[in-house]
Formats: sequence, C-alpha cells, structure tokens
Amino acid sequence: MKVESVVVGPYVMNCHIAACEKTNEAVIIDPGAEPEAIAARVDAMGVKPVAITNTHGHPDHIGAVEAIKEMYDIPFHINSNEQVILDAASQIAGSFGVPFQHNLVVEGHLEDEGVFEFGEVVMRVIHTPGHTPGGVSLLAEDHLFVGDTLFYGGIGRTDLLGGSYEELIHSIKERLFTLDEETTVYSGHGPTTTIGKEKKYNPFVGERAVF
Repeated sequence: MKVESVVVGPYVMNCHIAACEKTNEAVIIDPGAEPEAIAARVDAMGVKPVAITNTHGHPDHIGAVEAIKEMYDIPFHINSNEQVILDAASQIAGSFGVPFQHNLVVEGHLEDEGVFEFGEVVMRVIHTPGHTPGGVSLLAEDHLFVGDTLFYGGIGRTDLLGGSYEELIHSIKERLFTLDEETTVYSGHGPTTTIGKEKKYNPFVGERAVF
C-alpha cells in the first residue's frame, strides 16, 4: 500500500490518501479542506478514489467531503456514533468563531472490528472514542490512521462535545498500544510517528508519562 498526505486548511490538518499498489484503488481519509489540493495529489499519484473514510466528524476533518464526493462520485463513510458530531458541526465551528455549514449524507458506517476493502487492501476499523464518541482508527497493513486520538508526543483534546478523557486514554492504551510497535501512525495533525515511539516516549500515555 502507498500513502501520501496533504496538509490542508487553517487548522493544518492532514488529509491522507491510501492506495492499493496493485489496483490503484484508493480511499481519501479526512478531507478537511482545500478539495483542489487533495484532487491534485490524487492526480499526481495516479490513483482512483473509491470512497471517503473519516476517522471522526469535526469540522476541520469534513470540510471538503462534499466537494470530494462530487468530484469523484464516491460514498462517505464514518462511524454511526459520529452522527451527533456531524449534526453539531456548525455549533462546534461557531465556538471557534468560524462559520460552517454542510449537508453531508453518510452512505456507509465504519463500525468496530469491521473491515473496509479497496483493491487488495483490507482496512480494519478500530473504535477509539474519547476525542469524539464515534472516533475510529483505521489499520491497513502496517499503516494506522488515528485522526485526533493520538499525536506525535500528544493526545487528542477531550473538552469538546462528546469528549471523554477516560475513554481516550483507554482507547490509546487498550486498542492502539496493543498493535505492533513498528506500525506507522498517521495523525490528523503533525508528523507521523510509530506505536513503539509513543508507547515509550509520549508524555501523556507512554512509559515515561509525566501528566
């Protein structure tokens, strides 16, 4: 599998494009803004998007979903527990002083321990609530897309609608840190990392945690 990322929007959000190297079918993960920039990267990769798969529904992660759906005529997938976040997206964005409206239709749900297949790639869905109620991490081969659950040296915030610090810590320690330490972690913001590095060095949840 090949993965490329595009940094988009005022919140410096990582949109990831994951593609099967044999068939060139791809999924677009968290298209948060700047659909033209995302499409340019898709074209440069020479891949064919077949779906949008979102880790969660915060405004900075869904801002370009409608445009990407229209560009490629592809469905939008998210966890069913995230509907409350989608419904409140305008309210959440407004709390940051940012106007936001959407008319998103969800065509498919990413449920815990389900799989999503594109080309010859099988993507496993891992429910990782805490940042949001329906947050998921998506594992394909040795690539893990975690949205805003886990960052290089950090963890997701839990003070927004539906957030829970206890759930977030459980999701990280019991669902993510049980994965192979060599797994590459692609976060919604910031650089990539690995499960092993975060298990050891993350100051919030790692072996050397100070918080």
